[in-house]
Amino acid sequence: MKSLSITSEQDCGVTLLSNIFIDYYMKDANDAQIKVYLYLLRMIASGQDTDISMIADVFNHTEKDIIRSLIYWEQLHLLTLSYDVAHNINGIQLTAPSRPCRDKQDEEVTIPESRQVQQVAAAVAKTIDYEMLRNSYTLDDLKSFKSDPEVTCLIMVAEQYIGRPLSSSELRTLLFFHRGLSFTTELTDYLLQFCIEGGQKSFHYIEKTAINWFEQGITTVEQAKGIHHKADDNAYRILSFLGRKGEPAPQELEIIDRWLKTYKLPIAIIEEACNRTVLATANNRFSYADSILKEWFLKGVRTKEDIAALDQKYRDSKQNMPPKRVAARSAYDNSAFCRIEKRDYDLDAVVKALTVN
Repeated sequence: MKSLSITSEQDCGVTLLSNIFIDYYMKDANDAQIKVYLYLLRMIASGQDTDISMIADVFNHTEKDIIRSLIYWEQLHLLTLSYDVAHNINGIQLTAPSRPCRDKQDEEVTIPESRQVQQVAAAVAKTIDYEMLRNSYTLDDLKSFKSDPEVTCLIMVAEQYIGRPLSSSELRTLLFFHRGLSFTTELTDYLLQFCIEGGQKSFHYIEKTAINWFEQGITTVEQAKGIHHKADDNAYRILSFLGRKGEPAPQELEIIDRWLKTYKLPIAIIEEACNRTVLATANNRFSYADSILKEWFLKGVRTKEDIAALDQKYRDSKQNMPPKRVAARSAYDNSAFCRIEKRDYDLDAVVKALTVN
């Protein structure tokens, strides 16, 4: 292919952009993130001040979009944010881009975590109307999203995971992950694997997990994998009690933590509740077991003897109640229909009288 000759007629207003940014950072950023970074360079070059609201107005984005973009660049160490006592951003300092450090296997950029950044991201996330954001995308947005080769590949992979073509609503949810939550295609791919390997193919469940990750400030696959290490041996044991394999989902870990840390129930008591759950239902087992354990906790159960005592109390109460059939029969016998005067008939004599002729 013939080479292109590139020339320029620069005026006095020039904004310099590092080649390192172009080579290593620009390809992984989304449109909003790139626009925000370039605009900051423009403001610095002209010596002008700006604010979150002004940047949002310039690009017709929400202020939350701008804040998420700033947090993204801070995690990559291309700028540093400062905050006031209310955790509002009150300063931005750009730093010179440097070639990202890679791990030993040279597979993926290693991005150090910033606790403060994650806390601010979580605070921002709690003010977002996720449903409104997901439903705000137009058909043109969806068409543009699907035209990306990486997204096309992601959709094919998602359909293989789910086992069927994705609906337009599910495609819109993927777009929400990409633009609304700033998930990369790699992170979305891992999200789908994580949920489906845990036995959850519902996009409603997958979306809840994605929002949970976003609110924890998770932006990379490595950070998402770090969630797994929060599950201790007891969590995996409890998962097996309920007939499940793989990794517990974040919502399931919350329920398990409630049983272990809030209710402070012994593992043997949790196992007994899970055993009863497995025998009773194949669906919504965590919710079913949670209802049992909540009742036992409120009744002060600490040992299997306590459970046996509750079971015996329940059986005794059942024995003291009149049997349903007896009660039903008694009600029937006392009904107006059955209070009609009853007569005795000789059925053989009636039949004989009818057949004489």
